[in-house]
Amino acid sequence: MIRSTVFELESYLLYLCTFFTMTYGVGFAALASMVVHVFLFHGSELWEQSKSRFKDKKVDIHTKLMSNYKQVPE
Repeated sequence: MIRSTVFELESYLLYLCTFFTMTYGVGFAALASMVVHVFLFHGSELWEQSKSRFKDKKVDIHTKLMSNYKQVPE
């Protein structure tokens, strides 16, 4: 239990060890490099699939069955 009513700035300063900062930085760099890798090596494939997905409006079984019911008003 804190008995002092005086704010001590020194006790709230953030002290980080070098290992923590390095692992945090390496983790951030690894995550960013994975995203860049996916977009560089598989970006065209992802783009073509997303374009074809919006072009093809195939009716799946759920949509087909739900077309028997009225639209719910908003």
